[in-house]
Amino acid sequence: MKIRELYFEDTFTLSEILEKMDFQSDLNKLFDEAKKQPEAQAYLGAQLFLAFGKKWHRAKDEIIRFISDITDEPIDKVKKIKFSELKELLSELVKDEEIQSFIKRVSEGQK
Repeated sequence: MKIRELYFEDTFTLSEILEKMDFQSDLNKLFDEAKKQPEAQAYLGAQLFLAFGKKWHRAKDEIIRFISDITDEPIDKVKKIKFSELKELLSELVKDEEIQSFIKRVSEGQK
């Protein structure tokens, strides 16, 4: 599965996900710390995965819908992707500068 270019409309689903997960961590600090790491993207991906993984279940439907939307795949197919494919998709998302910028802006609003 490939991720298409992200659209403005995608931010609404992403916002729903972040709100449902009640993500109160200091994301700006996480992004700043990642910049200091030799493998910044890998570090950031691992930290975000750990942080989101704890509350993943709270936004199950929204996460599935978001992945379906950005891959242009039907929801039924998304529900059955292998974990290795999910990991690749999440890695691509973490590397996306637009996603990083959106998450940083959301976290700034939480202060």
